[in-house]
Amino acid sequence: MAFVKVWNDSQIDFVGKFKDKAINIGSGKFIEMGRAEAHTFLSEYSTVRINGAGKHQMPKMLRMDEDPEIKATRYNQPLKYKAFDGTMFRTTQGLQRHEELLQTQSKEVDNAKPKKRRTAPTPTI
Repeated sequence: MAFVKVWNDSQIDFVGKFKDKAINIGSGKFIEMGRAEAHTFLSEYSTVRINGAGKHQMPKMLRMDEDPEIKATRYNQPLKYKAFDGTMFRTTQGLQRHEELLQTQSKEVDNAKPKKRRTAPTPTI
């Protein structure tokens, strides 16, 4: 089963029920669920609820984010793009994410503390 992220882009926390389970999505956060469940979940919460003062009680800014590599795999797209470390990808987005990950890992190594080296004893004559 392919998992997708359901993001809450609103400034209000989302609190609701889906299939008799309480679902809480904080402001700017996400939850993971199956792709078919996410479509059903997003179709249920499509209305905007407004209180008497005109403020939103239920955010409508829910969106689904799917990994492009998983989607390309589902449609049997060929491996076209090669990273410099030899890893193959189906989409340019997957290649870019991989290269960004490699850059952050190399920065962590560059920022590591250097090891202290002992100096060699000087010969006396």
